[in-house]
Amino acid sequence: MITFEEFLGVCKETVMFWPSSPAWGRLNTFSYLDKGSDIAESALGRSFDDYQEGFFWARDWVLSGASPSRMEKEYGILAVESKEVNVDPDFTNQVVRPVTINILILRDCEECKTNYRPVMEVQEEVVKAFRTLLERFNGVFEFEVQPVTGGPYKTWMTTTQAQYYLANRPGEITSISQMGDSLMSYIQPERGNWQVFPTNWQLGDNVISAAMNITISTCDPVNPVWDHDISPGDALGVVKCC
Repeated sequence: MITFEEFLGVCKETVMFWPSSPAWGRLNTFSYLDKGSDIAESALGRSFDDYQEGFFWARDWVLSGASPSRMEKEYGILAVESKEVNVDPDFTNQVVRPVTINILILRDCEECKTNYRPVMEVQEEVVKAFRTLLERFNGVFEFEVQPVTGGPYKTWMTTTQAQYYLANRPGEITSISQMGDSLMSYIQPERGNWQVFPTNWQLGDNVISAAMNITISTCDPVNPVWDHDISPGDALGVVKCC
């Protein structure tokens, strides 16, 4: 099983290790959102306590010392909203949590000077970012870690991370064992379609944003079939500037 907090942890680590090129398409901030309107706040409605608990992370802010007095978001953004947990008969009465994943990327870049990048170009980047995120989910598994001292604990990571920790922390870890299916096996898309749709936040012409609705099973895997593709609505143009 996976908890919602563990899912948020995977999302945060995905942003932390997001590829650095192209610079303008890089995701640099992760946050949990209490409500959609928090997206306009400088720190997305989060506090320093939220950062310490794993609910907020911003690259430049953390690298500059993570001062509690000046928390600030940085584009691109991965923001996660969640509705109340419920029991869904479509999941054979399992406990499930509806989740909305939001990605926001700026149109400007160093090479753009005074002109924004074309809307269509950034829309395509947003869709690619969603695909990269799902690929990450598909490659993350639950592992049991046996430390040198103390009892075993469970965590979610990629097989590459597991191999790295085992090879580079011999004095801390004695074994790492994969426990089961990938994170993707606990996720179902809304209406059976991995669809990206436009958001209606009023953030200006410089921001392109889109969202995807999924449902997470916090009990047993639901084993959806993912063909490594997503649907940007009826056409890429549907994902338009907010």
